Amino acid sequence: MKMSHSSFPFGAVFELGDVDSTNSYLAELLDSGADPRVVYSFRQRSGRGRNGREWLTTLGETLAISFTIDRQEFLEPLTWCPLLVGAVLTRIVRETGANHAKLKWPNDVMVNDKKLAGILVEVQPDGRLVVGVGLNVYSEDTDLPHSDATSLLLQGVRISDVREELIHPLLDEVLNILRIYQDLSHTERARSWRDYVSTEMDTIGRTVMVDLGGGNKVSGEAIGLEMGGGLRVKDLTSGSETVIHSGDVFHIERS
Repeated sequence: MKMSHSSFPFGAVFELGDVDSTNSYLAELLDSGADPRVVYSFRQRSGRGRNGREWLTTLGETLAISFTIDRQEFLEPLTWCPLLVGAVLTRIVRETGANHAKLKWPNDVMVNDKKLAGILVEVQPDGRLVVGVGLNVYSEDTDLPHSDATSLLLQGVRISDVREELIHPLLDEVLNILRIYQDLSHTERARSWRDYVSTEMDTIGRTVMVDLGGGNKVSGEAIGLEMGGGLRVKDLTSGSETVIHSGDVFHIERS
């Protein structure tokens, strides 16, 4: 498999050719004793989403990035990891010109309720985290797998250098966040991360229906994040509050 790499403070950045999954590829390298930190490809064939779902990508048009974070660098509940990476990615793509990009709890970057990107975090046996990002970059309408998806191109954004305009800024800011908050107490760090993520999140303040799986659902107003990154949902009738740690969130327009 052909690879190229460049020097970067996060570590070497490897570009892959055809690959089943950048997350799986990176995990296999870690298992072999290698110590890569970042791989990416526009030719991922079997990407995964949350709960083992298939992440459909268009070859040559959807960017798949995977990178590692040492567990000792990330001491908070892992719920925060996709939220923080998602918030960073939201800011990055907005700076490229996708002006209406916002984060949907817990791991989707949306533009006007259409999915632009998703994040998947997987814990390896040695405790390291493999963080996968799938971002529709060059897709036209007819190339997208679903009508509720979009791409940077469709948002009027033309990316000429994915490393300089997307990958390096994303990794740089993730590292920056870990460094800024590493000396804070557990409570201070969680509060700071909650504030950081909340400013990018479109889910908060909206009416939602959350599918918890197994036929269980919760509906109400998303009123904020709790200290572990869970979504606080207030029942609009009783006023009772439920904290969601895992589930599929659907934004509902109020009548």
